[in-house]
Amino acid sequence: MIFGPDFHRDPYPVYRRLRDEAPCHHEPALGLYALSRYEDVLAALRQPTVFSSAARAVASSAAGAGPYRGADTVSPERETAAEGPARSLLFLDPPEHQVLRQAVSRGFTPQAVLRLEPAVRDIAAGLADRIPDRGGGEFVTEFAAPLAIAVILRLLGVPEADRARVSELLSASALSGAEAELRSYWLGLSALLRDREDAGEGDGEDRGVVAALVRPDAGLRDADVAAGPAVRAPLTDEQVAAFCALVGQAGTESVAMALSNALVLFGRHHDQWRTLCARPDAIPAAFEEVLRYWAPTQHQGRTLTAAVRLHGRLLPAGAHVLLLTGSAGRDERAYPDPDVFDIGRFHPDRRPSTALGFGLGAHFCLGAALARLQARVALRELTRRFPRYRTDEERTVRSEVMNGFGHSRVPFST
Repeated sequence: MIFGPDFHRDPYPVYRRLRDEAPCHHEPALGLYALSRYEDVLAALRQPTVFSSAARAVASSAAGAGPYRGADTVSPERETAAEGPARSLLFLDPPEHQVLRQAVSRGFTPQAVLRLEPAVRDIAAGLADRIPDRGGGEFVTEFAAPLAIAVILRLLGVPEADRARVSELLSASALSGAEAELRSYWLGLSALLRDREDAGEGDGEDRGVVAALVRPDAGLRDADVAAGPAVRAPLTDEQVAAFCALVGQAGTESVAMALSNALVLFGRHHDQWRTLCARPDAIPAAFEEVLRYWAPTQHQGRTLTAAVRLHGRLLPAGAHVLLLTGSAGRDERAYPDPDVFDIGRFHPDRRPSTALGFGLGAHFCLGAALARLQARVALRELTRRFPRYRTDEERTVRSEVMNGFGHSRVPFST
């Protein structure tokens, strides 16, 4: 049922069947269980030591092309090719997860992200300004993806002279050659900025996340991971490069897919688009509804560290579990009329269920604040310029990201 030929084109009818008929579904051929109801996914996300990411790392490595191929934003090939934060943040449980996350998260705090807003607005406005003269264009390659990539490069602190080439590599990162060149670039950038820090020429966070990560006081304290003096061990170039690889992929693909979904959905619901044009304050809640209705990341993989009984079925310790967050967002037990796209659903006065678009708990998306900022700015710039746009859904192309739901091409006219 899961991952059949028609599943990725439209998984939502399958999700409904699973929620109604098999909320704890077993796929023997894939060696996994799948949880599809909101309350089960929510409970699992709140139990990271039972629904383990660290145990999943071992299972995934041993399984090779097993059930976790494509089960998360970063592919197993990329996970095993890199050490450090890219692997550890996805494959660690508390308390180790929080320790390393804290070391790399200072550039992703709400305050740090807000400092990027003028730059994000300039990038989005510049991209949007190129479209009216042509009467439209292709939304993903001409707006959504370039915006996401440009913002990530600025956040990381990629020098202006390097951005065009790094942007090309991120756009082609599925190719092995581009992957290798990107990794070499991140290693070189880390080493270069570290040398500047050692020479007393660095200015830390003002130069971007990479510059902040290579500072001597930016690493892990021994006291964080074991008893002993609070001496910081700097992150290695390999760890910094792996973190850049993770952020570069996850921070561009998911944002581009979310924005493409927004354009298609508002192309179908022009009454709600007109509401956003008239009321920009409604944009943040509208974006949460986009994430719920068409989740860019559809599921997360876990491995059980203890036996769990759900819906009359005993899941043994060591079992592989998929948390179907895409299904949870459409569960009528959590959301009234879940198949209705309603931009007012997440208004605080309606007391909606907790949104799962960016996950929850220990593994809540590190870049959530940045993604929300980009969406808010992008949708505002688009409403200002294109109050009556139209999408050509007959020529849209769905993204091939394994665990994603989005579009790689969305032709539209203004």
